[in-house]
Formats: sequence, structure tokens, C-alpha cells
Amino acid sequence: MFERLFNRAPRAGRNEDCVWLSDAARMAGLQKLAGDFAAQGRRALFITRSAVMHSALQDALESRTPALIDRFLASGLDAALEAAGALAIASEDALLPPRPVRPQTVEVVILTREIDRGRDDQLVPFADQFGKLARITFHLSMQDAVLAGQQASLAPLLKALHVEDTEALASGLLSRSIARMQAKLHKRSR
Repeated sequence: MFERLFNRAPRAGRNEDCVWLSDAARMAGLQKLAGDFAAQGRRALFITRSAVMHSALQDALESRTPALIDRFLASGLDAALEAAGALAIASEDALLPPRPVRPQTVEVVILTREIDRGRDDQLVPFADQFGKLARITFHLSMQDAVLAGQQASLAPLLKALHVEDTEALASGLLSRSIARMQAKLHKRSR
């Protein structure tokens, strides 16, 4: 309703950041998540931030035969996500600057956050193009650059909370803490 009042396009929903204990746990978790999406007939777009991560995710999801979107095929993203339960993997570079996409229900899963939150914020308008039925989630691991310095303090806390290697921790408090860490790291790197 507010979108119509203020002449704004509907935005994709935002999920809390998900934090995994390790890169391996994140890949295993995303593999399970992709299976859950497919079983429920939900479309998913996995966005990677590096060539190494892209290759690892491609290997992890190989049995689900995801569509691979590169810079030259970004216009084919709508077709790649057309079928229920469809999966696609794209590198961040293939999607920026944002190209128009057809509004549809899709899970946008972004692997890791950058130290500069501005780079993360560039992907959000891309996800917003899918409309209000889309959801965007960032998945981090304790080995990512943003959390690497916090590993000594966070790992024992996650163990004390009995967080298994195969599950992610997600909460508003954690998402806000990550945003504060990004701001500090970005300020230091200037």
C-alpha cells in the first residue's frame, strides 16, 4: 500500500544474515538449502563474490544442474529462473550494473559480505527488481574477511550455543553487529 502512495516499486524482503562456522559448513548448508528450495518449487539465484567461491558453489550444486549466468548471459536470467525449483549461479560482476529482470518469486542468496558495505548495497537494488515476493539473504562464514578478526571471540559463543557445523546462526542482533564490524573495518582501510 505504501509503495503505491509514495510511487515506489515493491522491494524484495530482507532476511537476517546467516553465519556458518566454516566455508565447508556454508557450502554443505547451501547445498541442503538448494535442495529444500527445489523440493518446495522455489526459484533461487546464488550470487558469488569471487572466482574461487563461484567454482566451489558450482561443484557443490552440480547435481542440481544450476544455470550458470555470466556477463554475456545476464539477459537470460529470466529464462533461467522461469521453471519452479530452478537454480542459477551468477557472479557479482555479471549482475552489476543491475539489468532489468521480470518480477517473480525468487530467493536471492549472496555468498559473503564485503568489508565495504557499499558493495553489498549495490546488489540490493538488483534483488528489489524481482519485487516483494523475492527474499534476499547474505550467507557468511567465520572464515570470511568481515568475520575473520572476530573468530576467536565468536567461535566459543557459537559452540556454547550448541550451533552445529551444519546449521547457520541468524538473528537481527548478529546482522547489526556485522554492519558495525563492516563500518569499523571500512574506516580502518581508508
